[in-house]
Amino acid sequence: MSEVSVPQNCYEMAYYLLPGYVYNEKEKVIAELSMGRIGAMFFYTIVCLQKEEEPTPEAMNALKVNSGEFDNYNYHIITYPTPPPVDTDISIEDMIAGRQRQVLAPYFSAIIEEKSSQKMRYFILGQSPDGLTTLRTVTIDEEGMTNANLGRGCTVDVNAFITMLQEFLHREN
Repeated sequence: MSEVSVPQNCYEMAYYLLPGYVYNEKEKVIAELSMGRIGAMFFYTIVCLQKEEEPTPEAMNALKVNSGEFDNYNYHIITYPTPPPVDTDISIEDMIAGRQRQVLAPYFSAIIEEKSSQKMRYFILGQSPDGLTTLRTVTIDEEGMTNANLGRGCTVDVNAFITMLQEFLHREN
């Protein structure tokens, strides 16, 4: 397995697999993640099986799930294995053109359900090309999947991420 396999698998889980479940199979994703880290391991294993790879014990052991509520929201936050640091010497142009490969891996995924409407939201705190973090959201509609950058992220700490999400959702309302 290559060095980028675990970060790449986490990227695929965060940016492709989970949004499909969040927006199309809400009950399934909530049921799986309600079981804690076993639910995160389930989704990671799906990505590995799709690529005909064996999940590494290190990656599986690093996955965590925090569940709780704030304001009018229930949440499940997946913590991914710590990715290697971003090589800030690689230009964005080289990354986009595929001349140099770098995975901007996720640190956390947040599945947020508004209690009153049961509307689902999905956020990711991931690596940024400058070595910091970025807050992103992935949505799915009749036109397909959209991955949007919402700006600078917080420190890589689950409590800071929860606070950032609370503030973001409060500003939206």
